[in-house]
Amino acid sequence: MVLSLRLSQFALALTAAASFLSVSQPAVAQEVVLKGKDSPLNITGTLLSTSGGRFLVRTAIGEFEIEQSLVTCEGAACPQERNVEYDLRLVGEGEVAGVLLPIIAEGFAATLDAETVLVDTNGAPIDADRIMDEFTEADQLDIEIIDYEGEEVANLGIIRAEGIPAYELMVSGEGPILFSDTRATRRERDLIEEAGLGDLRSYEQDHVIAVEGFAVVVNPKNAINGVTIEQVAGVFSGIITDWAQLGGEAGPINLYSFDSDSETFNTISELLLEPFDYALSPEANIVRNSGELSAAITRDESGFGVISYHSRRGTRALPLTNECGMTFYVSPFNIKTEEYPLGHRVHAYNRPDVEGYARDFLAYIDGPDLDGLVSKAGFVDLSVVSEIQVDAAERVALAASESADPYERGYMETLMQSQSEYERLSTTFRFAPGSNELDAKSRRDLARMLRYLNERQPEEVLAVGFTDNKGTFDANILVSEQRAEEVIRQIQNASEENELDNITFTAMGFGELSPAACNSTPQGRRTNRRVEMWVK
Repeated sequence: MVLSLRLSQFALALTAAASFLSVSQPAVAQEVVLKGKDSPLNITGTLLSTSGGRFLVRTAIGEFEIEQSLVTCEGAACPQERNVEYDLRLVGEGEVAGVLLPIIAEGFAATLDAETVLVDTNGAPIDADRIMDEFTEADQLDIEIIDYEGEEVANLGIIRAEGIPAYELMVSGEGPILFSDTRATRRERDLIEEAGLGDLRSYEQDHVIAVEGFAVVVNPKNAINGVTIEQVAGVFSGIITDWAQLGGEAGPINLYSFDSDSETFNTISELLLEPFDYALSPEANIVRNSGELSAAITRDESGFGVISYHSRRGTRALPLTNECGMTFYVSPFNIKTEEYPLGHRVHAYNRPDVEGYARDFLAYIDGPDLDGLVSKAGFVDLSVVSEIQVDAAERVALAASESADPYERGYMETLMQSQSEYERLSTTFRFAPGSNELDAKSRRDLARMLRYLNERQPEEVLAVGFTDNKGTFDANILVSEQRAEEVIRQIQNASEENELDNITFTAMGFGELSPAACNSTPQGRRTNRRVEMWVK
């Protein structure tokens, strides 16, 4: 048994035991003495661990875990103050910092003919399985890059920070590259711009390195078939508390959630609660991380929660229906297309003046090796995959059956025929607001598309454009076809001479037909303004 001490509560009770320990413990190589900074605590024992900002000490009467900030440590085994000169410090949020960045750093080190060693702030090695535990207790993780002869090549630091404090680290130069699983807010962008550090929406400073989706999960024994997005929001707010309200058997719903102050919850709130002006129910069971949430729901047959797709583990993900009646299943393909309603991008933002290792690190995350590392970390990478178009064709067929306009129905029939003959690729091109220019992510997706086309060499490629429902039907058909033509032009301009000569490219436009989201919100309309890539 390990006793975790809070000195303000237990110091006096332990003083007598500490006096006994100081005279009865035999001297050993790892022996230390811990003395309270503001208390009479005095414990002698064998130092077992310094992870997570705590000392774990074995004494004659058991093991004690004590916060390092509350005691001084005397003895040869005590961690020495580290004076590290960092070659690069990265700023990250939540699981992006604790899971994804160490994997990317591992790949970056390989380009230097080196490998990584993870250490805590005391210099003690950290088991990879304990990284998130380490970040729960501390705000920084250090990564030593060591070459294959054992020589130190570089020191990296990963600082865990969220919101404005994270962007302030970028402004100060302490963290020139910031990784976030949410898009920078206007306030955060303004902070960077006012410091003369550029525009975080620009191609040069915004790197989308992965996409992720939140799954609505229940216990595998729960027989409920699916939920609407509004119902999920109702459960989180406490408006819906019984499974009978979701079409299941009567019984209380046990909601599990991340803390409302966490960055992960802020993303969930933005997607689920804020559109309905809801707040988290005070009855929610709060967990520290995704591992705790998935484990809790796996144990609890009445459990309900929202968790990142890569962390769902033994839970069961429910299909989601939006306010327009469209049903979505969480899958890597649907997340990659950015049409799954609870999806979001993972960004890397950088100062415009990066140099040295920071510049090299940015070049690395823009390179061809990134997707494999993202997948290794359990996130959804941006590599190109294909899928038959069953769900999309069913939506168009339903719309065609309900359409009274033979002119529009003719376009729908052409669309359905093409969907039955071609597979869709996961890469979907989108445009900067109000223009025919690709957004920053789509410009980088061009390289991925070229790699896919060179490797697979499909006979035919269709670039198929769609719009939202603003404007007239014919005008939207024309705009969508023009955007499809622009995507083809950019792919061909980015290719080497004769590289794609064996592939036939065709542009088609179907305007507002086959929406992938509701047109009732700005985000939904943005999702619908897209160019899909189909192959035969």
